[in-house]
Amino acid sequence: MRIAIVSSQQDSAFSQKLARALRNVGANVWYDEEHQDNDHLSAQARQQIQDRSVYLVVLSPASLVSPWILHATTWAHQLSRTSQRKLVAVPLRGISAFEWTEVFGDFVLIAPNSVTPYASEEAISQTLVQLHLVMPSQLPTVVIFDGHAVASHLKQGQMLLKKEQYVEAIHSLNHARMLMPNAIEIYMLLGYAYARCHKYVQALDAYEQTLVIIPEHADAWLGKALALLALKRYEASLIAFTHMLTVDAWSVRAWAGKGKALALLGRQQEAIAAFEKALFYEPTYTYAQRNLDRIVQGSNSVEISSSEETLQI
Repeated sequence: MRIAIVSSQQDSAFSQKLARALRNVGANVWYDEEHQDNDHLSAQARQQIQDRSVYLVVLSPASLVSPWILHATTWAHQLSRTSQRKLVAVPLRGISAFEWTEVFGDFVLIAPNSVTPYASEEAISQTLVQLHLVMPSQLPTVVIFDGHAVASHLKQGQMLLKKEQYVEAIHSLNHARMLMPNAIEIYMLLGYAYARCHKYVQALDAYEQTLVIIPEHADAWLGKALALLALKRYEASLIAFTHMLTVDAWSVRAWAGKGKALALLGRQQEAIAAFEKALFYEPTYTYAQRNLDRIVQGSNSVEISSSEETLQI
């Protein structure tokens, strides 16, 4: 699910938590903090809102007087007339029904009724449920945990990943995992770190642990498919890429990965179609173009991926 979140700068703390919770259950989220209180809608913001099937606005007294949010919402309304698009509003405490109904009255409202909003943590949980990203029974597994020890190990792991110190990052992230075994973010970071170390069996396990918690986590399916491709398990990789595309049909990496798996299985025409699909969504995607050219120029197959090339998909 591809989601655009808009909010006022004053509501950024809540919006960041909401964006993180949505990403933790596999949503592809765009959230722009840089231009929140501008008096116009940037070209980038217009494109991001257009490219996403869910437009979510955080309602508060500040957002109701924000020209940026008004322009963004007007644009989302226009798009909804010509394409299927879900319009969602998450009101915060301090706003009453008559203040928002004129502009946002046709939105799906994440609230127990039209007068009383949820408290912030409940609003996040209910957003996940009402967007059908989790079942109510799954909520305890996707709550963002801020325990001091877990947060410390997680922060250190993220810092080490940025420095490309992957072995050390794995050590820190495994400490965090032992303290909080149901944290999706930790498993996803572990999967990435293991893959960067070319430990694809361990990377595959980390992504599969994520899928046990959230079966339709898009990035976990992508990570699983890439790990299987690196392990030269091409049939299994193709199945994983194909499933990933049922979760996020716009993923250029999944289309390119599917093309790679198909080519390595000798299914060249299907591979061409998959690479062309990736280029349709992202015309400058050099990985897809390079592999497409190999097939079109008469190679019997694309080259078998090196570990580094697989990571570049």
